[in-house]
Amino acid sequence: MLHTHIDKEVYYDAYRKSLDPLSDTGKFILFLKNDTNLDLYGVDKSKFDNRTALLIKLTEGKKENSSSYVLHETDCKNGLNDTNQEYPYQILFLKTKDSKTQSIIAKENKITVGFIDNYFSIFQQLTKEPFFSIGSIGSNNQFLNWKNVLPESQVTDIIISDPYILFYSNDYPLNNNFYHLLSELKNTYPKIETIVVFSYRDNDSDRDESADYESNWDDIILESKNILGMNINFYLVQLTGKIEHDRHIFLNYHHLKFGSSLNFLFNSKGELAVKKTSNMKIESYFTSTNFHEAAITLKNLKLQLFEQKKRNKILNKTTSNLFNIEP
Repeated sequence: MLHTHIDKEVYYDAYRKSLDPLSDTGKFILFLKNDTNLDLYGVDKSKFDNRTALLIKLTEGKKENSSSYVLHETDCKNGLNDTNQEYPYQILFLKTKDSKTQSIIAKENKITVGFIDNYFSIFQQLTKEPFFSIGSIGSNNQFLNWKNVLPESQVTDIIISDPYILFYSNDYPLNNNFYHLLSELKNTYPKIETIVVFSYRDNDSDRDESADYESNWDDIILESKNILGMNINFYLVQLTGKIEHDRHIFLNYHHLKFGSSLNFLFNSKGELAVKKTSNMKIESYFTSTNFHEAAITLKNLKLQLFEQKKRNKILNKTTSNLFNIEP
């Protein structure tokens, strides 16, 4: 599950607001109790008063739901010394109120940072789980382009798993599909460090018969790096064997699930013209069951990565911090 670092003052504020029957802040308290590992900062263990009792109440039941907690007497000042910045499944909530200091801390951290004046709005944003129809006329929530579906969040690592995403035709070129997706990801998430793409390669027995052309991976790697720039590590990994039907995009805090491949979304004119109607669901890791399900799929992809490394099919350095997930 996710790992939350939170100052006790933020928790006190959330608890106080949760007592209002018209407030939704209780959802944040339930998340802290049930769906995250927790590091709580600024706790004076030698003092027992009403506030200390609230902290103890927060930690009750953590072992029963398999989550952990740690109490720290020191404050978490900026997160850099108290968090593992290479572990993407973390969020930080600090008591800092000064807007200039907040901007500096948010810029320095790789993980999402909230503060005492905006923690709940960040929580609400990251827990949204919209459902989109792809190509279904008349649907209220339609996939129109990547800009209207990509979650607003901090993203450093991305894993894409789609067996046919690199296959294309004259009517559905890579420029308007795979390369367009890479460009939108780069524009949406300025802190990306690594993108790993899993796909079938040329001459796979289970290839997409509707594709006219199989892809030259050397050309794709070169063009992808041109799009992403030198600061983003980009890797292609060959999928082998039968793969589950769903297609996936994994981010730091979200799992995007698609019912069909992403190679036939936009035609040669750049218009959304899907060959087969489908759907897209965004699942938030702020629900521990979603986190667990994502971990299982990522574990299977990690096995595929290991096999390709063992066969010397890919560079040994090919990896992603998203693979550090634990069910």
